[in-house]
Amino acid sequence: MEENKLKYKKIAIILIICLSLIFGGFFTTISMNEFDSETIENQAIDIKTDAYEKSGSETLSGGQIYAWIFYDLSAGTTAYMWAQTDGPTKGITVFACDQTNYNKYVAGQPATVYILHEDMLYSIDHFTIPETKDWYFVFSNRDHIVSTSFDYFIDLGGNDIPYYPGHDWDTYCETLDPGEWFYVSNDYNAGDTIEGYFKNWINSDEIDFFICDQANYDIWSGGGTATVYNLKENYVSASWGSFVIPTGGTWYCVYNANDSPDSVTFSAYMDTGTINSITVTNPSSSSLWEKNGYYFINWDSTGYVSNVKIELYHYSSFIETISTSTPDDGSYYWEIPSSISPSYNYRIKITSKSDSGIYDYSDYFTISEFMTITVTSPTSSSSWETGDYHYIYWTSTGYISSVKIELFRYSNLITTISSSTSDDGAYYWSIPSSLTTSSNYRIKISSASDSNIYDYSDYFTISELLSITVTSPSSSSSWQKGSNHYIYWYSEGSISSVDIELYKGTSKYSTISTSTLDDGDYYWIIPTTLPSDTDYRIKIICTSDSGVYDYSSYFEISDATETTKINIIPAFNWEIIIFGLILIALTMYITRKKYKLSDN
Repeated sequence: MEENKLKYKKIAIILIICLSLIFGGFFTTISMNEFDSETIENQAIDIKTDAYEKSGSETLSGGQIYAWIFYDLSAGTTAYMWAQTDGPTKGITVFACDQTNYNKYVAGQPATVYILHEDMLYSIDHFTIPETKDWYFVFSNRDHIVSTSFDYFIDLGGNDIPYYPGHDWDTYCETLDPGEWFYVSNDYNAGDTIEGYFKNWINSDEIDFFICDQANYDIWSGGGTATVYNLKENYVSASWGSFVIPTGGTWYCVYNANDSPDSVTFSAYMDTGTINSITVTNPSSSSLWEKNGYYFINWDSTGYVSNVKIELYHYSSFIETISTSTPDDGSYYWEIPSSISPSYNYRIKITSKSDSGIYDYSDYFTISEFMTITVTSPTSSSSWETGDYHYIYWTSTGYISSVKIELFRYSNLITTISSSTSDDGAYYWSIPSSLTTSSNYRIKISSASDSNIYDYSDYFTISELLSITVTSPSSSSSWQKGSNHYIYWYSEGSISSVDIELYKGTSKYSTISTSTLDDGDYYWIIPTTLPSDTDYRIKIICTSDSGVYDYSSYFEISDATETTKINIIPAFNWEIIIFGLILIALTMYITRKKYKLSDN
């Protein structure tokens, strides 16, 4: 008995193995996506402007004054002031004072002021601010009853070469006592040419004119022996000289009355070999500026331009003055007024304040309405599939000629959809099949010429393309009631299970199976209760997405014939079943042989 039990146990084990080969299962593992965090940092922009130079031309009636106020000037600041009147008998007084004494002077009360020159036809001098406060620089015609016109220049930037029309520097009727000297210093580049002229008003007086670098000037002014370049020595009348700067740096041009027995009165001017010029560098032909926006106007200049005027033109028509006078520092920060009409044909004109013949125009550029981009599709409800085509839609304002379109997942750039496409509001996109499923995609559209103008779409979903195709039954299928048949299909994408339904005509007749494994086949025993007809169809639907489905072709279900047999075992498994039965029989035969041998 025990041996028989052992024999049957072996047979049972073999049967279990065979059945495991025939009927199997599967397991699916779903991994969770890890979300990326987004960090946004704020950035600040510093804007620095200097306004330490003032210049211009004014006319004062008898008794009038003209003044500039500089706020909160620091003690120790050196201010250079220059003025020249238009007539040989019309002198003005040039002085500096604080606000309290300015108010007294205006009211006709005694005031404490720092007089640089009094009733002078020509004035040039400097003044060191003694105390930090607001200071006034005053040009007064109070002592005269006739009108006086004059040019003036005030410099707080540390450059002691004032501008005079026609020359880099000019002085008129400067007086030097014996042993005194007068100098002008400036920074020069190697190769610059300095041309100097001076004329004595008393021919018997002698004056020297030489040039030296800063190191030798310090030696010479301290009483030491220095290396200097004499342009003219002991000259008593008019003289002119020229000198090429050998090395870049600070150089001094010195008028020296050291050897003169008497006071020397002279006039002089000085020029460098650099031609005065202005070149506007921004805006350029590619500039696209918005109304109400802030932009830098940039330019280069050569020579000594001092201050400039900035104007806006449309073609050759003057539109408005942007600045009547601003320092020639190469940059001006401009807020474009909202009143400007959008156009492609604006240009900037920059002109020297002291010489209207020195100017330049920018390239033609565009001023537009405020530029914006708004992505309208996809939206938060959009669910797009890989391999499909969809339109990306957006709207824009202002002059945006082309845009760049990118796909992001959270803040991570996934792919550039188009590096540049026309700003026509629509783009037809073929979604790559390589994209992974996620509900955290978004589209970014930005101006191709200005990356600061952009917008993101809502977050939306991109998933794998899901499809089902029913392959059997076909239009030639004729299945008999009570028979068994395989329903076949294939699918694309991650479809885990399907529902199978029977349709008659256009109406659902019955449910064959719900949530059956998406393995491509289903074994169906056709009910004998179905009416015979030729308008049946099989519908297979994705269980998780009812929008993914397919119908078979119309096929026939007919009455069973007398020879119809119902198969209860799938036909395609016969080979496995036969193999299993042979294996079982062989096992029983071997076991039986062993049993007989053991009996013997």
